[in-house]
Amino acid sequence: MTSFFNLPEISIRSVYGERKVVCIIPARLNSRRFPRKVLARLHSKPLIQHVWESAVRCTEFSDVILGVDSWELAREVDRFGGKFCVTDINCPSGTHRIIDVIEKMSLMGDVFVNWQSDMLLLSLCMVRDLLQTIVNQEQKIWTLKKTISAKDGENRHITKVVTDKFGKALYFSRRAIPFDVFAVGEDLHKHIGIYAYDRDTLMKIKKLPYVGLAQKEQLEQLLFLEEGFSIYVHSTKQDSLEINTPEDLQKVSRIMEDSEFLMSA
Repeated sequence: MTSFFNLPEISIRSVYGERKVVCIIPARLNSRRFPRKVLARLHSKPLIQHVWESAVRCTEFSDVILGVDSWELAREVDRFGGKFCVTDINCPSGTHRIIDVIEKMSLMGDVFVNWQSDMLLLSLCMVRDLLQTIVNQEQKIWTLKKTISAKDGENRHITKVVTDKFGKALYFSRRAIPFDVFAVGEDLHKHIGIYAYDRDTLMKIKKLPYVGLAQKEQLEQLLFLEEGFSIYVHSTKQDSLEINTPEDLQKVSRIMEDSEFLMSA
């Protein structure tokens, strides 16, 4: 895994123009598959602290804020020195929690990154892959994909994505897409669930009801597609493991022990 500290320094202003990038980490206490996972201990720290520490190392961000859904989480974030905002507990998605943070804190920014609270193994390279075209004013939402094996395509814990020839998302699914990847020999792509959005688009998303495919499949990005938004999906060579189960937590623990991660923490 690439360390945050072995990448060449670049001029962020020259790459992103005048666009200010703010990272918000939406976190809720009781996820369906792994309740209270953001407080699960990993190498003597809660998961949420590891994620925040990874995000604040990223020089692309002018600010990093945790959007939490309870005062219990807020107290934990305050304990390790993180910046937080307590949001409405009934936010239907991480994106809506981000919007709540922006409005409650009157945040200034041009592009907002949604770094999910269970995604620990994200590198600076992946953040730069995500943000590579934010100077394009015609693009409004960005995310990442990575080529995976056909065997991984059968894993419903891994969300898959297909794109058109311009790199815009056509669909996301927990099933393998294309459907018969073994027969057609197509590349299969995992969706890596970190997003960036411009401010105006977030304010439009705020008004949308959380219904339709997004609600049925529990994939909020389908809401954007159903409403006609284009999602630009950039490729990355690195991977991240979302922590959905206690077993995933143990897997990440082993990866951390075998990587440069602890050396850079």
